[in-house]
Amino acid sequence: MYLSKKESESFKAKATLGAFLILLLLFVVACGSSATSTTPPQAADEPTATTGPGPTTGPGPTAGPGPTATAVPVAQPQSTEAPATSATHTPTGELRVAMQTFGNERWLPGGTAGAESTSMHAIFENLLTRDPETGGNVGELAESWESRDGGIFWEFKLREGVQFHNGWGELIADDVQFSFERVAAEGSASARKNIFSKIVGYEIVDPYTIVVEFSAPEILFAGDINSGIPGTQYIYSKNAVTTMGEEKADVEPIATGPYKLISHARGDRMSFEAVEGQWKLTPAFAEMTFIKIVEDSTRVAQLRAGTVDIIDIGVDFAGELKAGNVKVKTVPGFATVGITLGGQWPDKETYDPTVPWALPDEERAKKVRLALALAIDKETVVDVALGGLGSANVSLPFYFQGEPWTLQEFEPHGYDPERARELLKEAGFEGCWEFTMNLVPWPGRAFLPVVGEAVATQWEANLGCKINRRPLDRAVFATDFRERTYPGVALPFAMPFVGREPWQILRLVSHSEGAVALNYEDPRINDHLDRIGATADFDERVKLIQDMGRTLYDKLGRIEIAEVYGLYGIGDQVKRWDTAPGNGFIHNTDYVNLVWAPPGQRVVLAK
Repeated sequence: MYLSKKESESFKAKATLGAFLILLLLFVVACGSSATSTTPPQAADEPTATTGPGPTTGPGPTAGPGPTATAVPVAQPQSTEAPATSATHTPTGELRVAMQTFGNERWLPGGTAGAESTSMHAIFENLLTRDPETGGNVGELAESWESRDGGIFWEFKLREGVQFHNGWGELIADDVQFSFERVAAEGSASARKNIFSKIVGYEIVDPYTIVVEFSAPEILFAGDINSGIPGTQYIYSKNAVTTMGEEKADVEPIATGPYKLISHARGDRMSFEAVEGQWKLTPAFAEMTFIKIVEDSTRVAQLRAGTVDIIDIGVDFAGELKAGNVKVKTVPGFATVGITLGGQWPDKETYDPTVPWALPDEERAKKVRLALALAIDKETVVDVALGGLGSANVSLPFYFQGEPWTLQEFEPHGYDPERARELLKEAGFEGCWEFTMNLVPWPGRAFLPVVGEAVATQWEANLGCKINRRPLDRAVFATDFRERTYPGVALPFAMPFVGREPWQILRLVSHSEGAVALNYEDPRINDHLDRIGATADFDERVKLIQDMGRTLYDKLGRIEIAEVYGLYGIGDQVKRWDTAPGNGFIHNTDYVNLVWAPPGQRVVLAK
């Protein structure tokens, strides 16, 4: 599916609405090690909790142009209603969510690369979030915000009275600074480490106002502190983490969200309990359980049996779910899927100059990469591995047709196995060679192993390659992609939506200063990303994104296959579920069976 500029900015994807009736028996789940609450020490100087005003809309959505070189005005509050601390309903029953992986199952700030937001969103909140209807930014923990001097300064005014779980006090500006500093710290695993590392100063104006200063313009920082975008930075309690110590804080997370963690059995399940009277909303469900079920067919079977209510599932299962009259929720524009060819980082210690697609002789290496691209029948991959829910006409990630940065010269590479064999022969690798394909499911992208299998089968048939399939959990592979220790290994990877402009995802997974490397790594790309990120003018940024596209297209460091939809299966207990446009990760589960409203306004049960 190609998105027009208007469609790209909104990514509207709404679930079918229906009548709502909750009639549940409480379901008791056997859980693992208990996350016992720790009582905080009492502090005499803790700020008094008060009630803040309603939400304020700040700079436009991350999908649109960034701020100009002057200060961006902040809209006046949309509502002065008190936060929804007096609920119009009592939470009942249990919501059960099954997913293929939890990621690395860590809870500390800076301890995760980003995909763990599938589980972390259940308890943590961010400064901003996104409107499910428009995709625009709205305040969450921040009631207002503004960008100044072209993105050098960002000021946030926090809601007053927001409380951390288990009596750990009120959220204040110190907690924001602490959380940001942890993401930027040495050893941080966050994909956004390179962004937060650009922060050179903080000014805490008062307990509820903080100004962040960057070394260079950071024009779309609103997309890095946003609950509606995968893998962004959440806000932690400085008091809890420093008092409890990291070891304990990593298993007993203290957050501010509508649910709190009550137990966590690693590799099995997480159990949450509703926080009644929480500042933003009271959930419809009293309990929520996340269950790790690796096998796709098992998740589907449990959804059909009614033992779980929401599953993430590969789009290849879309036909089967619909044939079985199972409700599905699709998310257009969620990701672009392709094949990462590991080892293209000559400046790293892990570089192996014998890997055919990463040879020091760039001309030969490019022939190998082009041969591999031409040997993939992308339409067949979309039909077979993605259930037809995608479009094979992409050559670069998020360079969709109709966008101003997508040039005609970025023509997708077609299917030509004969030419592919000729190129391999010219490069000195006639008959291909033996290598490994990692089959790693990512949160929200359960289809990746199926895509990898489809591509491996075609390479074997068309080129004569011998490919060793290696299924891995993402938590196991996490060290490899952080430390660049997978040279010569192919990997199917889907770049998820984190903003309309392609550079917004590439700076997270393709910048050599980033915490992870899952696609490209090239000094020229670093330069492109740094210049784009410092350019406040949208038209000038478009020209730079076009230039970056030329570099990426010429290098062919990654083989793009298709735009792909996100897909969930949902059971009868789920009557309404408002999610952020383009976000194919499981999120907003606190809003299931509620009518979404901007944070600070009353949230009611769906009828």
